[in-house]
Amino acid sequence: MFFISWGSRGEVAALAEGETLNCSRCEVDTHWTTFVEYRVRHVYWLFRWVTDRMLYRSCGNCGGVEPLDDRAVPSERVRAAIPALDRRGWAIGAGILASLFGLGTVAAAQHEGTVQAYLQAPRAGDVYEVDLARLMPEPPAPVMYSAMRVTAVTPEAVEVEVAELFYDRLRGVQRDVNEGRLARPGYFAPERMRLARARLDGMAASGAIADVVR
Repeated sequence: MFFISWGSRGEVAALAEGETLNCSRCEVDTHWTTFVEYRVRHVYWLFRWVTDRMLYRSCGNCGGVEPLDDRAVPSERVRAAIPALDRRGWAIGAGILASLFGLGTVAAAQHEGTVQAYLQAPRAGDVYEVDLARLMPEPPAPVMYSAMRVTAVTPEAVEVEVAELFYDRLRGVQRDVNEGRLARPGYFAPERMRLARARLDGMAASGAIADVVR
């Protein structure tokens, strides 16, 4: 089950000591410190943003507080007092997502390049994870993910054996490949099929060949 972690917490940050003032509560001349109180709202603690900012100053002797107008302190000083992780957390989270997306894009491009290289230079033993429905004029099912294994290679064609079964999802074939089921007797039909090497790139582009495992 997928859960979204979100919430908020209150924080206080000191801006600086202010001028010496007389406190009406304790009637002592003392330094007053200016604070900003705010809430940090978050999603998964990566995406953070600040809301509900409030300025006040506190007596250094008795701790009494007095609210301040938002214009009493320059906004750049207020922002500087709030930790960057709270203030710019949303940007950090967005940067992490962008990095992951970039890595995924690079990995996908590398995988596509590997598949193309395998199709350009096929070897006996290569396994093509295919959708047989895309190779048939009238397939018995709309999706037929299965496996083809290369048994021989010539300059013009590859000879493949085709699995006896098919799945409605690609992960069915992937599971068979990963668990070594292709080595079981009877997994492939005894007949062989010849595929022109010139067709292989087009089959990959159309989705008929979903992946190549070597």
